[in-house]
Amino acid sequence: MGIEPERPGRLLRRTVLLGLAGTVVGWGALGVEAATSPGHRHRAQGGTRPASAALTRALVPAAAVPTPNVPPVLGTHAPRWAKHWHTPIYDLDDFLHRSRHIHFPHRSVLLTVDDGPSPLWTPRYLRLFAQHHVTATFNLIGEQVRPNRRIVRAMVAEGHAIANHTWTHDERLPFRSRRDIHREIVRTNEAIHDATGHRPTQFRAPGGVWGPKLFAELNRQEMLPVDWNIDPRDWARPGTPAIERAMLAARPGDIILCHDGGGDRSETFRALQKVIPALKHRGFSFVALP
Repeated sequence: MGIEPERPGRLLRRTVLLGLAGTVVGWGALGVEAATSPGHRHRAQGGTRPASAALTRALVPAAAVPTPNVPPVLGTHAPRWAKHWHTPIYDLDDFLHRSRHIHFPHRSVLLTVDDGPSPLWTPRYLRLFAQHHVTATFNLIGEQVRPNRRIVRAMVAEGHAIANHTWTHDERLPFRSRRDIHREIVRTNEAIHDATGHRPTQFRAPGGVWGPKLFAELNRQEMLPVDWNIDPRDWARPGTPAIERAMLAARPGDIILCHDGGGDRSETFRALQKVIPALKHRGFSFVALP
């Protein structure tokens, strides 16, 4: 793909380690990767590539995290990239390094839209994306899918990707019981399947808060954990110019976060009206993961 080398400005994440005395040879602590505080509120641009990814890989071997012996509710053939994941992907370079034989255009970005569907804003986003021939990934909240089935079907019909964003947008999900984690994910998969006939194979944690029990469930469900590295903090309504500046800082391989649900998204919508044509003018392609 030719994604540009990593640069300063990657999203800084901290790691919270829950100490656990252990006798297993090779590891003695259970690592839980999480945001400093739940939610997008404390996310900020800046810093370097998160060290938490390597820590989680080192401290949480797959066999160390027990999972319920229950088969996935919705069976499907595993995608070509299906494997065990212990950290999310933060950009397309992450994905390509871990998934061979998949290629994107040279200057690609992944536009992700969270917390919908919204009966007010999502149709406007869809019209804007259709106008500019843009593909996006919508991370859907399960309890909002059924009341907005027509909108969800339109997303699929227009070629957009749909991902699981949990049933209730619980930002403490990694700290819940395995049963609760399973229910949040599977209920959303069922709602999306009922609406579209498709089972999502991608997942985004609410607030970007991840942990071993969550990864264990995603591995059972053969789902890809997807985070982001461009955060305009549009949920806070910082003003259209601020959202534009953050998005226009995107470089090839970045995953851009924005929202269509959760409140007034007029600032985000106005920003996208300018950002999408500007990025396309710079030669960017808007892609979705396979």
